Amino acid sequence: MYINILNEHSCIRVPSAFFIEHLLHLSDRQIRIYLSIVAAKSGLFDDLIGTISSELGITTEDAITTINELSQLGLINVSHSDGDSMLDICFCDTAFLSNSSDSYSSILERAERIKGSPLNSTEISVFLFILDTLLFSGELLLCLLEKCKAAGKFGSEYIKTVAINWHDNGIDTIAAADKVWGIHQNSFRNFSQNNNIDFAELERQLLDN
Repeated sequence: MYINILNEHSCIRVPSAFFIEHLLHLSDRQIRIYLSIVAAKSGLFDDLIGTISSELGITTEDAITTINELSQLGLINVSHSDGDSMLDICFCDTAFLSNSSDSYSSILERAERIKGSPLNSTEISVFLFILDTLLFSGELLLCLLEKCKAAGKFGSEYIKTVAINWHDNGIDTIAAADKVWGIHQNSFRNFSQNNNIDFAELERQLLDN
């Protein structure tokens, strides 16, 4: 489990174990460095050690020492080369591992480009629900957003309802989404003159048939 911290256009995801099991027992430096690592892994900056050292006003050696302490506490995993050089930092929490190739911030950035304007907090919350609860891949979510945008139906509730329908009907690949979307859009066109049609409900009914 994790807690999503939303700022204006992006999201930082903090494993809930940090708050529940560790927060009261960590030093100020450990807390600040851990949250800096979370921010880096959320895509907010690239040079992890350099940024931590600069922002917190500590030496690189002190930053590395604290990172190793966090590793010993089980909050992160640290990979080393044959020597002492630090290669990579990853989280023990599966919420971070599930989208290791495409950070949540980068997914939200791409979603914002599809929308054509900044995402609001409701949209971000809906997209995170689709990723985390419905277990959509980043690419499947973006596929859904592109289809909704092209159809002129980019409302959060519509997107959420269609995503739930896809999930409930086992549509978990882009190929399956392409197939069902093409069939359903042909049905939608028959109702294009009726502004009172609930397209999300129609989508559900079509999937159920």
